[in-house]
Amino acid sequence: MPRWYEVFDNEEVLYRTRSHILWLSGLLLLMVFFGMAITSYLIFIPQPLTLPVISTYVMLSLLSVGIALRIYQLRKTVWCIKLSEVDIIGYTHSRRRITLPWEEIKHINLTHHGLLIVSQNPSQKLFIPHAFTSYHVLSHQLVALAETYQIPVLIHGKSVAELDIHHLYPYLASDRSTTQTSDW
Repeated sequence: MPRWYEVFDNEEVLYRTRSHILWLSGLLLLMVFFGMAITSYLIFIPQPLTLPVISTYVMLSLLSVGIALRIYQLRKTVWCIKLSEVDIIGYTHSRRRITLPWEEIKHINLTHHGLLIVSQNPSQKLFIPHAFTSYHVLSHQLVALAETYQIPVLIHGKSVAELDIHHLYPYLASDRSTTQTSDW
């Protein structure tokens, strides 16, 4: 039993994710309806399958798969996080509780979209979006706890040693070329 918990929750993330999933589900339903309308038209008015009809089906199928994958990703978005010295507990939009003990965490990845906590089990991941109101406090706490448990912290999938600082911050490269070194 952990001695302390620190809770970070944001219902705004939950509501925003819910509305985004609702909008994408409506779009997916519209695409299915459009595909069924084309199919019924071809059944009742027989015409040969032409390149535009086949390409329309392929396009609708690819867009539907893309939308379904995006809905799947959004359902894994975390809206509540509990940190403790024993584990991380995340509550997702799909009302799942995911518990990751610190010993099972493979790495923490900081990206432009948020934090991704990856477990040894590839199916257990927690994604924390930037929309959290106290995201900066949460990210600092996670990095500090990751250092305590010697968990690698990656930035865009690369370790800190692999990063090119001038690629991340191009304005530093221009300052470096104009700065002259002295011969002290």
